Parts: sequence; C-alpha cells; structure tokens
Amino acid sequence: SVFPRAIEFNYKPLSIKSFDYQVSHELDYLMDRKIMAVAGIANPESFFKMLEDMGAVIELTERFPDHHEYTQSELTNLIHIAQEKDLIIITTEKDLVKIGRLIKSDMLFFLEVGLDMSEEHVEVLMGKVRSLLSNPQEQFRS
Repeated sequence: SVFPRAIEFNYKPLSIKSFDYQVSHELDYLMDRKIMAVAGIANPESFFKMLEDMGAVIELTERFPDHHEYTQSELTNLIHIAQEKDLIIITTEKDLVKIGRLIKSDMLFFLEVGLDMSEEHVEVLMGKVRSLLSNPQEQFRS
C-alpha cells in the first residue's frame, strides 16, 4: 500500500479573504458578525461549526451538493437575501472558485484554511513522498 498508516490532519482557519483576494482580515473579523454561510462541500456542517467556533453569528446557511455548479440565478438570489438581511456571505475557497466566475460582490468572502498535522504525521508523509520519488514503481505494489 502507498500509505500503510493513516495520515491524520485537521483544517485550521487562517484568514478571511475577499472574493477578489485583495482584502485579507484576521480571524476575529467574524466575531459577533452576522453572516450567511454558503457551502457546496461533502461535509458542510464542519465548515459551519468552524465559523461558529470563530464567533460568527450564522443567520442563514445554504447547503449545496459537493461539486455543485452554481448558477447566476442562485447566486443573485443569495446576494439579494444577504442584502435584505444585512449579512456578509462566507464560503469555502473551493466554492469561491466557482462562485467568483459568476458574481462579484463586496459582500462575498471566503475562509482560507490550512492543514494542521502533527510532526509525526508530517514525517510519515514526507518519508513516503521521498520514497515514491526515488522509486516510482513502488506506488504500483499492493
């Protein structure tokens, strides 16, 4: 097996960025701020919980299927609702890639995340990567 042991990691919030990547806020930007959380990922609840843990006040959640192809109509509707309720929209960076192609709004932000792994798991992963790079045929062994 390529990975004989499980590599465990968690997502760690890094910053809040505007839809155009031009503005970056510290994580406390969401503290007590009313938001609409939008996610089209496999486990949106973990994303919503991360936002709540950061102090965001989630007024509305919009869940879409993983790999959802957003439509102009859906996004225009979300922007309209957010404007009516005076909310900012927070989404994942993955979703922003798709959303950003269709709509630009100063109300739209994404949560930038990174990976948080123990040193032991980083070493296991890097050892396996080095092994595969030095012997590419190893990846085909079962």
